[in-house]
Amino acid sequence: MAEPLMTPEQRLAALEQLEARQRHSQKRAVWAAWGSLAVAAVMLAILIGFATYRLADVQRQVTRLTDETKKLNGDIATKKEELNRVSADLSHKQELLASVSLKLGTNNVDDAKKELATSEAAASSKIIPRVFVHVRSKDQISLSKQIAEMLRTKGYSVPRAEILVDKGPPQTEVRYFHGDEDKEATAIALDLAKQMNLTDAKAKSIRGFETSPLVKPRQFEIWLGPGTPTTIAHATPTTSTNSHLARRLADHRDRRFTKSRRGARAAHQG
Repeated sequence: MAEPLMTPEQRLAALEQLEARQRHSQKRAVWAAWGSLAVAAVMLAILIGFATYRLADVQRQVTRLTDETKKLNGDIATKKEELNRVSADLSHKQELLASVSLKLGTNNVDDAKKELATSEAAASSKIIPRVFVHVRSKDQISLSKQIAEMLRTKGYSVPRAEILVDKGPPQTEVRYFHGDEDKEATAIALDLAKQMNLTDAKAKSIRGFETSPLVKPRQFEIWLGPGTPTTIAHATPTTSTNSHLARRLADHRDRRFTKSRRGARAAHQG
């Protein structure tokens, strides 16, 4: 039995339903495509972010290793220079010992003494003064570099600063180890006050190392106090520095005046 034919209205309705289903399928396909694209974009962003982080981390490691390499190369160069100096000094002393022994063997005591005195004077004139800068934290490294630059212009050898943790003096000290070097240590402290504005700097004698082979002549140590600024621009003394120096001069004049008054009173009473 044949199926009944669809009326024009039925055919139109069927076409509309078919078109609606096609539009719905197209929308689903478009949304699926956009969803896949969004997921791909998110994954790409994650990959790019991770790669950027890894690249930055590698760059930081390269920078750190480069800095450490520079420091090690500097330390190696310093040690080589010191080794060459010690070797040359040892060779000179061996030659001096042989010469003095020869003179003593022939009873030329006076000549041996003269040669020793001449050698000591010549050695003193060749000594390169060294200053070791001790800091309380890494924040003071910049300041220590400025101090080292200032001292090198005055002929001092300044190795890399040593990092200290929770130890040291309460104020900046210039330490010296031989009694006849007090004036030079005081001069360094004054340079720190005038050129670096470290007005609390003072010279301090450290006893017990006068004959130590570990402490060379004209070897000094600068120990920065915990309250020392981390960086100071090179400049002429500030107003506070001038005021501090003026107060010191005024106190010195007052003490001299008081002493003179006491002396005059004692003479008058006598």
